[in-house]
Amino acid sequence: MERDRIALRATGDREKLLDRAKGSLDCDSDAEVINTALRHAVESVENFEDVNCEVSPELAERLSADEVRPTQYPHVRVD
Repeated sequence: MERDRIALRATGDREKLLDRAKGSLDCDSDAEVINTALRHAVESVENFEDVNCEVSPELAERLSADEVRPTQYPHVRVD
């Protein structure tokens, strides 16, 4: 089921984040910033999953953000 709109309550912190994102992403509208952020979040998680086995725990930590972190699972080498 499609929605006509999604409402988010404006808070001081949310307004500050939107303003920072507009500057960082060179976007003018709130909707454009939110669309870009959502696409980026989904793509980041997919990219982390794609390279999960190929990166060291140290690199995974450097690539992490507070909101999106690559999931690292123990790997066992069989020679």
